[in-house]
Amino acid sequence: MIPASRRRLVVLYVVLAALLAGLGYRAWSLQVSAHASYVSAANADRIRDIVEPPVRGEIVDDNGAPLVSNGSALTVSVNMSVLSEQPGNGLPELRILARLLGTTVADLQQKTRPCAAGVSSPCWPGSPYQPIPVAQNVSQQVAVQVLEDKRELSGITAQVQPVTDYAQPIGTDASQLLGYLQPITAAEVKKLGEPVTGFSGVDEVGQSGLEGQYDKQLRGRER
Repeated sequence: MIPASRRRLVVLYVVLAALLAGLGYRAWSLQVSAHASYVSAANADRIRDIVEPPVRGEIVDDNGAPLVSNGSALTVSVNMSVLSEQPGNGLPELRILARLLGTTVADLQQKTRPCAAGVSSPCWPGSPYQPIPVAQNVSQQVAVQVLEDKRELSGITAQVQPVTDYAQPIGTDASQLLGYLQPITAAEVKKLGEPVTGFSGVDEVGQSGLEGQYDKQLRGRER
């Protein structure tokens, strides 16, 4: 008969061998079998494709004076589809953002509500699933605070976006001639055959007048 001490020693050897075999298999699985997938995941985590939207072209009169000018500005946007999944339906995030922007929660809620029959301006004419711009030309300090505090400001971003300015009073007097812009819809994306290129997923397209007639030329191409 095998002494009890020797049997315990044999069991210990078997357990150690099993552990070593398990560790060896796991190391092989991570370094060989799943190597490609982990490399791909690491690259995806550190590499991000950024599409720079074009600044919309200007509309000028016969003397070259701008009727519609365009540029870029730091813009704060709110993604209501993300906020709606947060505790309190996103109200705590809107309170923090309102303090940063020096405005009220009621003002932000008005700007982010979908436009519909019976809903007065301000409201959002685009898709409720797109980030909604709520403040333009914010300071770099505000933008940095928004970007750094992602835990308390989920669904809120601050990015450089194209902005359009209609010279006054011609912008109002000739509004029917100049036309207007509106956030692109899913139907328009499909019709135009072009992807949404804005930083926040919001592109604007001309809807009437010169903005609509020459929309393709005025929008330019993303980089």
